[in-house]
Amino acid sequence: MAVTSIRSPEKGRLKGTVAPYDSCYFMVKKIHPIAVRLGIPKGLVTFRVFRRFAATEMQKFRTIKDLQSNLRHVSPVTTTRSYVQPIGESTRKACG
Repeated sequence: MAVTSIRSPEKGRLKGTVAPYDSCYFMVKKIHPIAVRLGIPKGLVTFRVFRRFAATEMQKFRTIKDLQSNLRHVSPVTTTRSYVQPIGESTRKACG
């Protein structure tokens, strides 16, 4: 069985008998409405933001090699340069 790659405008997903879940559909139909209700601009809600947030939070509990594996990066340099954001001690104290 062949899977077509034509998007269904009604459903926002791929037509065919066996098609992968469309992540854009999930973002537009599920995540963005929640962001709008919370007053967060849709432009600030992306999968990259989720990945950066998760990597920054996980740095407290895991090693860079663990984060690299979780984010499926080839190099730990990519993980530390692009995803893990350093959290200063004053910020940690202010946030609890």
